[in-house]
Amino acid sequence: MKRHYLFLAIFGLTIAGRAPAAGPWWIAETAMKPRGELRLDGKPWWPRARALKVGEQFTVQSTVPGGGLMLVRREQRRMIPSGDMIVWIIDDDGDLAESNPLPDTDSDCYVADYGGDGTVDQMLDYMDEDGDGDADIMEFRYFTDGRLRVGLNAVDYDDDNLMKPVIDYQRLAGDDNYFLIDTSGNSQYYHQIYNPDTGQWIPASECPFTFIDTDGDDASEVVLRFSAVPRDFDRTAEPDWANRWAIHLGPFLPMMNEMGVSAIRYSFDVDNLSGQAQPHHYEMGFNLSGYVPYKFEGMERPGRLRRPPQTNFALPIECVREVADRYPADSTGFSFREFSDGTIDLGYSKRDPEYDQRWEGIFWMWRRVIMQNTGGPVQTWNMRREFSSRPAGRRQVYYSPVDRRLHLKGAEKGWLRVGALHDREPLGEWRTYDTDGDGYFDRWECYDADGAEPYRVAEIAAADNLDFGDDYDAMFAFYNEKVIPEAARLNRLVIDNLSRLTGLNAEIPDGLRAADEPKISPGERRYLLDVTREVLYRQFRREAQRRANAYLDSREPRDAPSSPAERRISQDAYQVTVLLSRCDRLYGQGRFEELLPLIDQAWELALSLSTVR
Repeated sequence: MKRHYLFLAIFGLTIAGRAPAAGPWWIAETAMKPRGELRLDGKPWWPRARALKVGEQFTVQSTVPGGGLMLVRREQRRMIPSGDMIVWIIDDDGDLAESNPLPDTDSDCYVADYGGDGTVDQMLDYMDEDGDGDADIMEFRYFTDGRLRVGLNAVDYDDDNLMKPVIDYQRLAGDDNYFLIDTSGNSQYYHQIYNPDTGQWIPASECPFTFIDTDGDDASEVVLRFSAVPRDFDRTAEPDWANRWAIHLGPFLPMMNEMGVSAIRYSFDVDNLSGQAQPHHYEMGFNLSGYVPYKFEGMERPGRLRRPPQTNFALPIECVREVADRYPADSTGFSFREFSDGTIDLGYSKRDPEYDQRWEGIFWMWRRVIMQNTGGPVQTWNMRREFSSRPAGRRQVYYSPVDRRLHLKGAEKGWLRVGALHDREPLGEWRTYDTDGDGYFDRWECYDADGAEPYRVAEIAAADNLDFGDDYDAMFAFYNEKVIPEAARLNRLVIDNLSRLTGLNAEIPDGLRAADEPKISPGERRYLLDVTREVLYRQFRREAQRRANAYLDSREPRDAPSSPAERRISQDAYQVTVLLSRCDRLYGQGRFEELLPLIDQAWELALSLSTVR
């Protein structure tokens, strides 16, 4: 993937209060009183507005010098069908015709009063920055009791005329509706909290949420979410402060004056399959937890078409990746989506039953290791998790030849819950550990679905791991072009070999068979082969051991067995266990081609035991 983002160093930029600049008539019309208050019941046209019925409207000329035409109407609310609202529309660009007043969504401003009590509840302002006749910025302003609390900005960098869906002049919320947001190509949105003491914006919550198209195909391959929170917020009481909308809409708190980035969610489309048919195709993600003050070069965003406060603050799209790559994380979570989770609906499956992904990227989880910026819904099954408690100033990934996977360098533990493939049936769990603290996994444990102890353990020290650091282009090319095809080839060799063993009666779970659907990616199909191989190897080993145990556990004879075959059988039974231990060693090291003849030898000997009596 192409990288063309210039790193801009973090430095101390003071968010200073500024007096609103004099401007055009529409700024004067919507000017707020002290502490962000905005009301409609003081407007000269208010009595006429109160008398309107739903569906009625009138135009009115602004009395501000140089003022233009405005439209006032009463509408039925969509969020609350039993309610209505008075909507005041200001024609910022002067193209509203009095004879046929049709407001637009490129430059006009909509002010909504829910219930018609004279207090403003919502403002939606469209801004056409480049003058091409369509909006480049949408700004939603949220008021509580007529006082400004929150600003939500959406920026259309790729000019595809898509930003955020609207209902009652606020963003259309709800888990399913979030998929209507423009999350493809290059786009960004970010939150602000209004400081009534200074009359200025303060970065908060998701600031910014950024989607980046790295290869020019109009789909996003990278998504980042910066979590802006007060330095002194209570992490125990509010572990997900950035998503606490009720706090943001409440009174301004003194701690909001000192905001910083406490977490970054950083996700990647590893196989570069994101597109119209498969949007949001993210596989790998970092969850970074730490804290730096929200002071970045270039974060000031003055807007000549924005109503006061005209300057807000958010990290620019040009440097979000560089800041994320060098963010000083106190701890790091690493997730890799191996397959979908049959126990949860991430949302997109309502549009395509054969495909389910999440538009925000890869979430962490709320169990085992709690981290900030987790979000939800959280995928539990078939999502590999790794965690490092070590402080890190850069992201580092390595490839392990043992399991043929990319891992977080420095992670001391990891786990992958296997199952819920096309159904809800659990299959087991695979755990990884760095037991010697060198930054690389050296112990793998495999558990059955109901296993209290591992049925297989592999310890491999000093493996020939391959470090990639944060060279994402190199690691993804290597993973897609070499690792996935080779892993699939080796999996099939083992699966074919185990499937041909006489008398094994290998059983593959129905959900595993059904999961191999047309729309899955090469990486997902490789994972199904991994699981199939593990299931079959587990069955082979268990059955071979069972056959050997039938003779190893028999009562010791008083006298020597009379026949040579009987005398040899316990030796052969024990030799089966020896061969199985060698199989485990090669299997655990991923040396599958060397493993195959040993499997045949162990199975042939195990079968021969039943012929001797």
